[in-house]
Amino acid sequence: MTNVHLISGQDNTPPVHSYMANGLIHVLGTPVNIPIYEADTPRFTVVINATDNTLVDVLSVKLKQSEAAQLSAYGAFAFESIAPVAIGDTVAMSGFPGMKTEPTSPSILSAEIIETSDLNFKMSKPSAKGYSGGPVTRGGSLVGVATGDVGYSGALSNGLAASLHALKEHLFL
Repeated sequence: MTNVHLISGQDNTPPVHSYMANGLIHVLGTPVNIPIYEADTPRFTVVINATDNTLVDVLSVKLKQSEAAQLSAYGAFAFESIAPVAIGDTVAMSGFPGMKTEPTSPSILSAEIIETSDLNFKMSKPSAKGYSGGPVTRGGSLVGVATGDVGYSGALSNGLAASLHALKEHLFL
């Protein structure tokens, strides 16, 4: 899983495959490159937000066995660990702020859920570049994928995440 904006380069990606053309997930500091197309066939699943006809900012990619083996050292979450959130829950965002070309140690940022909607939730603290695409957890449960922040550069107010509980049947089944 990762964010659509990391592949498309768009803040709000229209549901047009050309924005994802030649998309590749590269794991910095490793030889791992995961193409999101096999020939002309997408290997990824996305969800269209019916409210504004853009893509929800998360995509899942069906991994080949060899890709899963290359990534196994990083760990994984079980599908059954996906859980909903509620206002007041404390969650943790994991990511790599400040990382440009070489891997760094992951950072964890705790925040409180202050708002929920159908597909997303808002957290009490802004994240930072480098958290995008990272997991948002509550204890041992996977609750979301960090997608961005509210505000503008220099004045960010809240972190945002896509709710995996709301999206799981579309992304993983």
